[in-house]
Amino acid sequence: MWSNINKKLSVSLILFIAVALLISSISLAVAGQDEKPNKLTILWAAWTPADQLETMCEEFTEQTGVEVEVIGPPWDNYLTKTSVLMSQHSTSFDLALFDSQWKGWLVEGGHVFKLNDWLEQNESVSMDDWYPNLVKAYSEYPEGSGNYYMIPLFADTELLMYRTDLFNDPQEKANFKVEYGYELKPPETWSQLRDIAEFFNRPEENLYGLATKMGRRGDYITWDFNQVLWAFGGSFWNPETKKVDGYINSPKAVEALEFYKSLVEYSPPGAANFGQDAVVSNFQQGLVAMSIQWTAFAPGYVNCEASRTCDSVGFTTTPEGSEGWYPTLGGQGIGVNAYTPHKDWAFKLLGWLASEEAQKMWAKDVPAGVSGYKSVVGTEEYETYQPWYAAQKEQAPAMRDIWSIPEYASMLELTQNHLNNVITGKEEPKEALDNIAQGQEQLLEEAGYYD
Repeated sequence: MWSNINKKLSVSLILFIAVALLISSISLAVAGQDEKPNKLTILWAAWTPADQLETMCEEFTEQTGVEVEVIGPPWDNYLTKTSVLMSQHSTSFDLALFDSQWKGWLVEGGHVFKLNDWLEQNESVSMDDWYPNLVKAYSEYPEGSGNYYMIPLFADTELLMYRTDLFNDPQEKANFKVEYGYELKPPETWSQLRDIAEFFNRPEENLYGLATKMGRRGDYITWDFNQVLWAFGGSFWNPETKKVDGYINSPKAVEALEFYKSLVEYSPPGAANFGQDAVVSNFQQGLVAMSIQWTAFAPGYVNCEASRTCDSVGFTTTPEGSEGWYPTLGGQGIGVNAYTPHKDWAFKLLGWLASEEAQKMWAKDVPAGVSGYKSVVGTEEYETYQPWYAAQKEQAPAMRDIWSIPEYASMLELTQNHLNNVITGKEEPKEALDNIAQGQEQLLEEAGYYD
């Protein structure tokens, strides 16, 4: 009798436990489901492209009923702010746009979701939709691993803007031909750019040859100089061994920096402190014949409410050097915050942003938007959306990047300071590059790269 009772109790207990576990699992599944949020938040810097991205996402809201807000601090504080939020495991945003150089500390810190499984499950999104160099720069970490963390949303690059009224003036063309022996036209090489900058440099007329970003704040001068460094055959380091000495201070690198320093002679007063806004402003006021500027700022050049030269602006690719043509890569990729409370919906928004529909809107309807989506950028129609898109289209497959290791910020700070010291006359080019090499190798050694 007791045996039967014990058996019945055992069966009942087993059934009770099974039911309890089933209920528990159902509860956990329900709790783990991503309820539809009222709003998704994207973190980006506070600037015009962010405002235009928010406006574009109204289409996502129409399709889903979920509002999208884009928030963030000014560019100068964006890295610091993002670092703090990530260290706090902040749930205040769902997605964010990140500089390509941030991949190291973001991935190794576990701050962004890996996209591989999502890409396998989502047949409508593929990394093959973007140019390979952009995927390598914005999305993949470590390089060559096939592991992806961001979508190449904002494929910004530097272009050359020039005054068509000056370049097309018959007298200017004739005078230039006499002085330099070739036709005045948008420069194809860096040496031609310097010739033209010298020719139009007329301080007594309040006209200067070139405005570009030589300031030490942010990444201004490093990203401005890198395309010159590469064009002259120099490099920042050996990405395989992480050695810097012998690369950033090689004879070709020194030659590149000496050339770059010479450009300040044909720039407006205060050029050593110029960032994006100063470059745009000097062109708008008619103070310079040329400028090198990010595509994202191109709308300011044709804004007749702000610029007296709005109807005489040409846009072309940056020059090449004796060792090739390497346009600099800017912009940001977009990834999903690892701490978002709305993971499923954040990925839905990411998928929409990665769609051909959204990428065409990004290119066509957002003046400051810059796409790297091949089926959009590769069309003839793309060039008609904005007057600068033909040049950006040519550069997109050739854009080049620098570092993406966690120590990026410290390496950048060293580079910024010493390069700017050259522009202000505090250091000679060879001295500055030797100091960069020594300082960066010390950083990398302390980080364990040479063990």
